[in-house]
Amino acid sequence: MIENILFDMGKVVLDYHSTLVIEHYTKDPAMIRKIANAVFYSTEWMVLDCGFKSEESCLKKMLTHLDTDEEKELAALSFRDWHKFNCYPNPGMDRIVHDIKERGYHIYLFSNASIRMPAAIRDLLPNPQDYDGFHFSAEVGYVKPQKEFFERGFERFQIKPEESLFIDDLPENAAGARNAGLKSYVFDGDLSGLKAFISSATGEVF
Repeated sequence: MIENILFDMGKVVLDYHSTLVIEHYTKDPAMIRKIANAVFYSTEWMVLDCGFKSEESCLKKMLTHLDTDEEKELAALSFRDWHKFNCYPNPGMDRIVHDIKERGYHIYLFSNASIRMPAAIRDLLPNPQDYDGFHFSAEVGYVKPQKEFFERGFERFQIKPEESLFIDDLPENAAGARNAGLKSYVFDGDLSGLKAFISSATGEVF
């Protein structure tokens, strides 16, 4: 029997666009590309998701990829404010999550995310009270699709994988979840398809 439904954050519960914060500070396409590559598409960004280094040390390294003071200033501003602009609710997903919660299921967010997210997440989600817990990679030192990422979440929230579903937008993460004992679904933006999957797995019509 399914008791828990675990959602990924980016491109599932929340949509994400890495350049929105940069576009808030400049409209120069070349500048936007350069800062995005230095910050959001950098090795340091992945290191933040792993929780291995501080934001301060990662930003310092990111800035070495840029040339001018203007570029570095805009990069620092974009890094400081990315969670305010880059993440926004996926339309319609909040209603699905709330409906699931109303029917008595436990809901968790399982996401690769930096040390900033535990403090920021409640300001980003439309209905944070619908979630029973948040599990971020930087808190545990493992990232999806590593099996250990999921196992730490099972231990933390006393979740039985055989009683749980996992929804992610990336096939490799869904495969990692299956390797950890979860039934998983790759979300491609189709809300009706997601509801059909949940209905099939739970025996309830959503």
